[in-house]
Formats: sequence, structure tokens, C-alpha cells
Amino acid sequence: ARLNWARTHLRIQDEQWQHVVFSDKARFELHMQDGSNRVRRLRYELFSETCVQPRVQFGSGGPTI
Repeated sequence: ARLNWARTHLRIQDEQWQHVVFSDKARFELHMQDGSNRVRRLRYELFSETCVQPRVQFGSGGPTI
């Protein structure tokens, strides 16, 4: 993705770069975004609801560092 972005913006003029904001912030997701559930259990806890991480609605966010 970064290489494609760099190639697309290779010939941008200096005055255009004045309108671009660069940030060193990174966003990390706390929950799975592919719709799957995470299950963590011991052998004897088969099908225990307490072992399933609940789903989070879209936009739950994550920390920005």
C-alpha cells in the first residue's frame, strides 16, 4: 500500500506538499475486524459461553498512539 501511494504521488509539486499532513500516530484495533469470534478455553470447558469473547459493534475503536 505504501509503495503504491508513493508511486502515485511521485510527481507532486512542492506547493502541493504544503497541504499534506504527516503524523507519527498509529492506530491499533483491540478486537477482530473480520467478524470471527475468539475462543480461549481449557479442554473441560467445551462450549462454555464464558470462553467466547463477545462481538463488538462497528466503530468500537482502538487506541491511537
